[in-house]
Amino acid sequence: MKRRLTIMLVSSMIITGMATFEGITNRDMTEPDNHFWSFNPMKYNPYTKGQCTNYVFDKIREHGKQIGVSWNDAKYWSSHAQKDGYHVNSIPKVGSIMQSSKGKYGHVAYIEKKYKDGSIGVSEMNYHKPYEITERTIFQNEIKDYKYIHPKNNSHI
Repeated sequence: MKRRLTIMLVSSMIITGMATFEGITNRDMTEPDNHFWSFNPMKYNPYTKGQCTNYVFDKIREHGKQIGVSWNDAKYWSSHAQKDGYHVNSIPKVGSIMQSSKGKYGHVAYIEKKYKDGSIGVSEMNYHKPYEITERTIFQNEIKDYKYIHPKNNSHI
């Protein structure tokens, strides 16, 4: 009887430990897949839900690309991207990230389209309020006001 109780106790401790590890690495529990052995840095979105950074991370992941998981607020993204070896410049391309350091937290948006007149179409979240996804056009004369981060291919998928 003691042996069975010991086995049950040890088994439950192991299961509890694994569940705790799963919860720590998947803070909001919205993606409950077992990722104990996963090495894909894009598998889980570490950025705050409802914010532009969270939205852009998901867009990049959706297209099989990769960005940093610890770039913090949008205003730091271009400097962190450069430190992490990403190409950052003043040339927008479809699939890249438009970044601004203006404001308290900065802002990022995903470049969806590039028009013949040189303007670009972006999609973004929290431009007006959290969780709101909007689209807008950045005209050619405004393009110089932003930096553009070019994601890498995700070699882990």
